[in-house]
Formats: sequence, structure tokens, C-alpha cells
Amino acid sequence: MQHKDFETILQEAEKLLACFESDLTEDGMFGCSFLIITDKRIVVSDANFSIKTSVNLSDIASVKMEDYVGNAELKVVLKDCSTVSLIRFSRSLRQKFGDAARIIENLTLLRRVEVEQLSEEVGEEKPRFKTGPILYILKFITPYKFLLTVGILTGIFSIFLGLLPPYFMKMLIDDVIIGRKEGLLPQVIVAIILTQAVSSLLGVARSYCLSYVSLKAMYNIRVKMFNHIMSFQPSILDTYEAGRLISRITDDVSRVNWFLSWGLEQFLRSMVSLASVSVMIFILEPRLSLIALIPIPILGLGVFLFNRKSRWVYHYEWRRWADVSALLVDVIPGFPTVKSHVMEKAEEEKLKLKLSDVILAGLRSTKLNLQFFPMLGFVMSAGTAIIW
Repeated sequence: MQHKDFETILQEAEKLLACFESDLTEDGMFGCSFLIITDKRIVVSDANFSIKTSVNLSDIASVKMEDYVGNAELKVVLKDCSTVSLIRFSRSLRQKFGDAARIIENLTLLRRVEVEQLSEEVGEEKPRFKTGPILYILKFITPYKFLLTVGILTGIFSIFLGLLPPYFMKMLIDDVIIGRKEGLLPQVIVAIILTQAVSSLLGVARSYCLSYVSLKAMYNIRVKMFNHIMSFQPSILDTYEAGRLISRITDDVSRVNWFLSWGLEQFLRSMVSLASVSVMIFILEPRLSLIALIPIPILGLGVFLFNRKSRWVYHYEWRRWADVSALLVDVIPGFPTVKSHVMEKAEEEKLKLKLSDVILAGLRSTKLNLQFFPMLGFVMSAGTAIIW
């Protein structure tokens, strides 16, 4: 079907995102019907493109798929708790309409996702969370706020310790070597050794505290997600593959480990360093500080634009890894069945296709990084040159 075939269905300024063709009509007879997904609503039409059902995305609370003998049905549950039947299809199309169910879910407020664009393969999604994901994650580390505070404070204290070695080297050159004050040599050496020793001990304490908090937080998140999945009916597997659910608990939660054990602490350390250096520059040379602030608006704009684009880029990449996990969990436990039906090549082709999607998603994130980080680095270097 061509895009022009659905022009009579689309409303003004409405964008067609995906279309799925069924082999059954609404009364369960063999025939043709279409599930049309736009950026505003879900539309079901017959072979003549007459609208049979139309549901606004903003009204959808959840999506479910029900299996019958020889066929299946895709339904949506609205926010008023009513259920709307969208389309029926034979079981041979179950996987295709499983993809349709996931697209609808991604477009609804259930996942707090706003679509920026969808490719022919299925999509590029841009998540928008009503509640900040960072604030949600921080709820799981509040029971360990003492260790988290210790880890952050040791990291901040390490910043100030890092400022001492250059000062000691200045004393070593100016006072000991040039000034020929040999009596200061043992004191400077001992001070350098003690500074490095204390810095190393603080680094050990920081790493252990933050790793402990991160691992405990991941434990709590995984348990909560597991209990949440167990609260559903078994029919959830009609909408989500088992591998996709496993990926949510394992791979997605593992990404929190990086944020808690490194990202959060580095962010706070960077903020403290920026504030400290800014104050020192303002105190020492106010006019120079004004020149140093020239790149700040450009950096702020770059970070803002990167943050907007990176959300859906990385979200799309993570979901492609979830597709791979879903395939492996389905195929490997059913290995005898695959062998008995001589389906090794077919499953291999499926895996290659999904891994190719992973590569494309990875390249997309790489291109995004290359679009911004070299430019931001150049701006910072140019700012340094202006100061000189």
C-alpha cells in the first residue's frame, strides 16, 4: 500500500507512522482490513478504506492481545476502563501485530513516550517522562544516603587534594631548587607522598561506597520490576516476548549502575569544580572572568540540543538489544523444536536482521556524539585561546 491510499483517512496535519494489514475482517471472516497508526490516533478500516474504529492515543491506557482458536485479536483498554476491539487476524500474523501492539504502547502515555519519527523498520522513539527518571531512580538510593553522602564528599575532597601537588611542585622548583632552601626538600617530599596516599585512600572509599549503593539500588529496582511483572496476568506474554521482559530487568537496570557509580559523582564533582574555578577567577581577575564566560551560552545550547536528541536515540538502541534478547530467549530453550523443523537457517537470518538493527542503532548514537562533542571541545579550546 502506498501512503496516498490512506489520504482519505488521515486528518489535517496528521502523520502516518505505520500500517498493518490483516487477513480477517471485523466479523472474523477471511478478508482484508487495516490497522493504521498515526501520531494522533489508531484507525481501523476495511478494504475500501472506510473507517470502522478510531481511538485517540491520548485515551489509551494499555494494549493487550487475546488468542483464540485459529485467530487472535488486538484490543486497547481506555482510561475510562472500557475495552475497544481494534482488529482480528490469523495466528500467522501474530508476531506482526505484536509489533503493532508495542508501537501503540510506545505512543501512549503508558510509556510516557512522544514519537519524533518512525523509520520504515518500525521506529525511532523519543521518550518523555512525566516524572523525572533521575528523581525516580534516587528513590531507590535514599535508604543508603549515608554511604552515598560519604562517597560524594570523598570525591569532592579529592578535588581539593588534587590542587595541592602543583603547589608543592612550585615550592620544589622556586624555593628548593632555585632558592636553594635544601631544608624544605624533606618536608615537600613528605607532603607530596602524604597527599597521594590520602588521595588513594579516599579513592578506595569513594569507589566502594558508590559501588555498594549502586548494586543495592539495582537489587531493589530488579526486585520491584519482577514483582510488577508478576502482578500481571499470564496474557502479558501475548504482548511482550519473555526475552523483552528479561531485558528490562537485566540490561536496562544495568545501565543504572553506570549512572550511580560514576555519572552522578562525576556530575557533582564537575559542578563543584566549575563553581570553585569560577569564584577564583572572579576574585583574581573580574575582567578575565567575563571573557572566560563567552563560550558558556554555546556550551549550554549544545548540551540542551544533545539532551533532546540523545533520549530517543539511546532509547531506540536499547530496545533493539531487547529485540535480540527476546529472540534468543525464544529460540535457545526451543532448540530441539528448531532442529526438528530444520529452522536453523531461518532463525539465523532473524538473528542477523536484529543484530543489523543493533549496529545501525549504535552507529546512529555514534554519529550523534560526533555531531556534538567535537564541536563542544572546539568551543572550549577556543575559549582558552581567547583568554590567552
